[in-house]
Amino acid sequence: MIPAEPVTASVVEECAAEWLQRRRYWKGWSAEDQAALDAWLEESPNNAVAYWRLAGGLDRTERLQALHPRRPRSASGVFAALRPALPKLVAAFATAAVLGGGAAVLLNGAQYRDGGPQIYSTGLGGHEIITLTDGSQIELNTETTLRATLRPSIALSHSNAARRSSRSCMTISAPL
Repeated sequence: MIPAEPVTASVVEECAAEWLQRRRYWKGWSAEDQAALDAWLEESPNNAVAYWRLAGGLDRTERLQALHPRRPRSASGVFAALRPALPKLVAAFATAAVLGGGAAVLLNGAQYRDGGPQIYSTGLGGHEIITLTDGSQIELNTETTLRATLRPSIALSHSNAARRSSRSCMTISAPL
């Protein structure tokens, strides 16, 4: 008598996968096919375990796939999805830009309306020529801080500033 060839787990799993595929996806599953599957499952507990483990995994995979939202596969699909909302998006961005620009103008102009100072400064070794609103220019040399207001006066916190224009009446005061 020739001993039967041992059946490995991978062979059992392949057979279970074939049965599962035939049962779920092939057309014409008949009562005879069901009887053959039942007989194969009764042959060994290993057959039943492999089959039901694969069937459970396939069920979970199909459920996950059903829950996963479908996304457009190309850029044209994304643009097609946004097309109905595009006019509203453009209007929202334009409104935000206009309001943001208006707020920036109002906030920057507040210091002039309120007579708040403009502060200019140079670091150690720095040099800068500043043109004031009346057209006059002031040259700031190294380590200089200048506060200018709408009133015709300038306060100098550090040294080295030279006035370049005498078009307006202005007072420059420096600390001692």
